[in-house]
Amino acid sequence: MNAEMIRSNEAEKKLEWFESDSVEELISQRNYREGVYILWIYTEFGQTAEYIGQGIIHDRMRGHERNEEIMDYQPSVIWAETEEDERDGIEAYLADKYKPFLGRRWPKVPTIPVNSPFTENFFDEDD
Repeated sequence: MNAEMIRSNEAEKKLEWFESDSVEELISQRNYREGVYILWIYTEFGQTAEYIGQGIIHDRMRGHERNEEIMDYQPSVIWAETEEDERDGIEAYLADKYKPFLGRRWPKVPTIPVNSPFTENFFDEDD
């Protein structure tokens, strides 16, 4: 993430994370909630963040469904409902922490730290 990223001094915000095995599964659920999400895959190095985003979950998954670069990896999805005014900060935090290999434009705002969506901290390097 960008070196000039401003870090928040707030305590970690607790989100309720949900998981779907695929983009298609989440679309079929007609999930019109709004929040942040991580598309992730298994690689030879373990679980890896592919893409991080925000918005109306169903609409964002519909867009990703048509993106061959994303769908070639058949990602799973983990997401949480969030307030609109917190999404940029949460997305920036997740992108900084998990460093997805697709997507390169994240909000340049103070980050809002959140609890890990991965119960075993799969992406955490030195925790």
